[in-house]
Amino acid sequence: MQDAREGFRQVSYSTATGIQTFYNSLLDHAQNMSVLPDDYTILEQFLAGLPLWMALKMFEDFACPLNPTHWMTLSLPQKLY
Repeated sequence: MQDAREGFRQVSYSTATGIQTFYNSLLDHAQNMSVLPDDYTILEQFLAGLPLWMALKMFEDFACPLNPTHWMTLSLPQKLY
């Protein structure tokens, strides 16, 4: 179970595999955890793993419910490419 939590926190977006693979991997790790994270935590982790420009575009186009200043300050690295 510890591995699932660590994996959930370490999954990140890759241009080679795409956004769907990233999302599926995130959910796979979440489902293997002893306590499934809530929707907000999954969304927060999803956005934190995306390149910054892509996450900002989601806020602009889809009115994403998370506050962008919150996840931009997370300790996870934000990729700019």
